[in-house]
Amino acid sequence: MIQKRQLIIGLFLLQSFPGFAQEYRGFSDNLVRKLNTAANEVYLSVDEKEVVLMINLIRNNGQLFWDSIGFPYILEREIEQNKYVQSLKSDLKHVMNLQPLFPDKSLFEAAKRHAIASGKQGSLGHESSAGTLRQRMNPFKGTFSYVSENCDYGSNTAIDILMNLLIDDGIPDVGHRVNILEPRINVVGVSIQPHRNYTHNCVQVFGELLRK
Repeated sequence: MIQKRQLIIGLFLLQSFPGFAQEYRGFSDNLVRKLNTAANEVYLSVDEKEVVLMINLIRNNGQLFWDSIGFPYILEREIEQNKYVQSLKSDLKHVMNLQPLFPDKSLFEAAKRHAIASGKQGSLGHESSAGTLRQRMNPFKGTFSYVSENCDYGSNTAIDILMNLLIDDGIPDVGHRVNILEPRINVVGVSIQPHRNYTHNCVQVFGELLRK
C-alpha cells in the first residue's frame, strides 16, 4: 500500500516513476504542448511545471490518463487496489475536457510561503508560520471566487505527488482528488520545497479567477 503522506485538503470559498516525465503515454505531442501551460514560467522549477502539465493531462482525459499512466504506475509500485484505487478508476472514467489550468503567480507565492514555512517547521497541514488557511486565502477575495489547497509530503516528482493525491488513501471524502478535478478552477500555483521531516512537501493552491 502506498505510504500515506498527505493531509485533508483545505477549502475556502470566496474556497519516481522514471520515464513518465518524458513520455506521457497515450497523449499526442501536440496535446502535451497545448496543455503544458507553465512551460515558459521562469519562476517555476522543472518539477513544478510538470505538476501543472500532469494535472492538465488528467483533466483533459481521465480515462486515458488512467489507462496509460495511472494504472501502470499502480501495477509497477504494487499498490494495493483497494476501494480508493477503485473509486479513482471510476471517477477518472467520467473526466473529459475539463478546462486546463494556467499558472498564477499570486497563487504560486501563497503556495511557496506555506511550503517553505511548513518545511522549516517540520509541520503538516494548512497552518504554519505563514498563517492559517483562512488568513492565507483572505487576500484573494475580489480576485478569485473560489480557492482550495492540497498538501503532499514525501515526494518531489509530479507522478508521485499526483498519484498520492488522486488515490487519497485514508481520506474518506477524497478531497485532494476533488480539488484536482473541480470543473470551475482555471488557475493554479504549485511549489515544491524541502521539508525537515519528510524531505519534500508540495503545496498546490487552486483558484477560479474572476472574469473581467
